[in-house]
Formats: sequence, C-alpha cells, structure tokens
Amino acid sequence: MSKTGGGRGSNQYGPKGRSRSGQTTQPSDVVDRLRRYVGDTESGGNPSSTWLAQARSDLDMATSSAEQGHHDWACFAAHQSAEMALKALHRHLGNLAWGHNLTRLLDDLPIGTPRRLRRGTNVLNNYYVASRYPDDALAVAPFERFDEDQSKEAIRHADGILEFVRAHMA
Repeated sequence: MSKTGGGRGSNQYGPKGRSRSGQTTQPSDVVDRLRRYVGDTESGGNPSSTWLAQARSDLDMATSSAEQGHHDWACFAAHQSAEMALKALHRHLGNLAWGHNLTRLLDDLPIGTPRRLRRGTNVLNNYYVASRYPDDALAVAPFERFDEDQSKEAIRHADGILEFVRAHMA
C-alpha cells in the first residue's frame, strides 16, 4: 500500500480526481498543467530551451566524470544528455515525449534523422541501466566494468545528438 492509501480507486497521486493535498482536480486543471509542461506556444511558454540547457549540463557532467575516471557515471550522464536533448526537440516541435529509450525518442521525431544518430542511441541505451547497477551474474560493479573508451564513445554520441537538436531548434 502506498503512502497515499493505494488500493482500488487510487493511483500514485492519491484517490482518483484528487491531488495530494486532497483538492478535487478538474479536467481543465490537468490540461492546464500539461500545457505548461509541454510548453503552450499560444501563451508564449516553451520549456524546450530549459531541457536543452539541462542536456548541455549533463554532457558537461559526463565529460567531468570521464576526466576523473568515473567512466560509469560518464556513460550514464551521456545518456541523460541525449535524453534531455531529444525531449527538448520534441517539446520544441510541440510534442510530448516520455521514456528513456533514446532510439524510440529519435524515431518518434516528426523529422528525418541521420543514421549515425540511431547508432549512437543504440550504444547509449545499453548504458542506461548497466552504468548504474551491479551485474550479479558477472559479480562486477559498474565502476569496474566501464572504461575510458566507453565513456569517450558515449560522450561523442551524446554530443552528436545535442548538436543535431541544437541545429533543429535554431
């Protein structure tokens, strides 16, 4: 049972139709929140630039982690950078994008994408979980499993995705 009560007629936010504070939510409230989240261009808001800024920051973190020898974190941060960049582009184009599968985020874009980006998303997808969780079958922790070559490759792919997104948001 969740701390909101769980059970039938509930969800992770509490009883259906109510916010965590107990206030009744109206469909228009939900629509308003979604518009703010996506970036309602009619009201002048568009958070795509915020997502792109986060993508840049995540790429900087990947580079810093690699320089310090934390190649597992470099690979994860590179994945995060690519994810934030692709979601920024989706929002820029007026779409909602969910999930962490970079290949799907790329394929769901309503614009053509270079084949090299797809190869990059496939590489980075392999790092999303493996860079954070020990592999019980191999009895090895992520910090032991990732090396400089992998972090360089991850950063290169994330940088390519970031550049592609920047060019389409300009």
